[in-house]
Amino acid sequence: MMITDNVFNYTINDDIKLEIINQLYYIIDLNLYRYKLLESNDVLNTLIKNEYYVSINNKNDNYFLFFINIDEKDYSVLINRKKLSYTRNNIELNNIEIINLDIMFPKCLYNKTLLDGKFLNNNKFVISDAYYLMGIDLLKLDLEQKINYLNGIIKIHFSISATLVFDIIKIYKYHDIKKIISIIKTDQKSSSIIFYPKYTGINIIFVNKYKKDNTQITIQKNKFTSDNILLNYEEYLTNQNYSYYNGPIKRFWLKKSHIPDVYNISLIKNGIKDNIALIPNYKISRFCDINTNYKDSFEFECVFCSKYNKWIPINKI
Repeated sequence: MMITDNVFNYTINDDIKLEIINQLYYIIDLNLYRYKLLESNDVLNTLIKNEYYVSINNKNDNYFLFFINIDEKDYSVLINRKKLSYTRNNIELNNIEIINLDIMFPKCLYNKTLLDGKFLNNNKFVISDAYYLMGIDLLKLDLEQKINYLNGIIKIHFSISATLVFDIIKIYKYHDIKKIISIIKTDQKSSSIIFYPKYTGINIIFVNKYKKDNTQITIQKNKFTSDNILLNYEEYLTNQNYSYYNGPIKRFWLKKSHIPDVYNISLIKNGIKDNIALIPNYKISRFCDINTNYKDSFEFECVFCSKYNKWIPINKI
């Protein structure tokens, strides 16, 4: 996070830090408000069957901005979401990054305000969601209405620091996805597309996670001419070519489990499980899903992925 030193202070004693974490987990269940990658057929179907807003996802980490009063003292703190666990019991307090903002905000904000967002490199905090605002529960407020509401609140209560600037994400509809993709291609700070549900819940990110591994990927761009790319996602994602096809090949028998994208593999039909298959992307996820069932084993050609020491199904025999 890039932000000037005169805006934040890392000095928070352990007792206050513990109370902040306890209060955070008391007011929200992080397991219900998290992020998921678009890499399986189940997740894709969720996007198609439900109403989501679309936005550009910046590479920076997400932070909670939490306004809280502890022992008659007001705290406005940033909590790195990447360091948190979905359950309170799994928290290691020493691993949690909490930053105390050295700014006094209006008193009304400290009556339980919890925001979610990202810091950009120009000392701007971009709000992507609001869970509570001045004690008001916003979890069931439509995101579009929430953003309009927050725009007014920011002008009144968050325009007190010339050093730290607040803004709100811009959301789009499905028919704007083509426009978002063109922005991502030209903006190095934008890494992916993010889908926000109509009401606060699990956000879905579409990003090529193999990009960092220098895997060669080609997309048949000219095939996708519709403005509503989401409805073409299945074809869009299954027409990608990955460099792992060049690895060593071996035949295995696959058996679908009742856990999404988990397939047991063995050297002989209905044999003892040797391992589980590697399902690295939507293309393989969809391919295995339509070519297997829960009752029988099916023979596949698999290619070895040395990075994960697992086999990827690529052809059905």
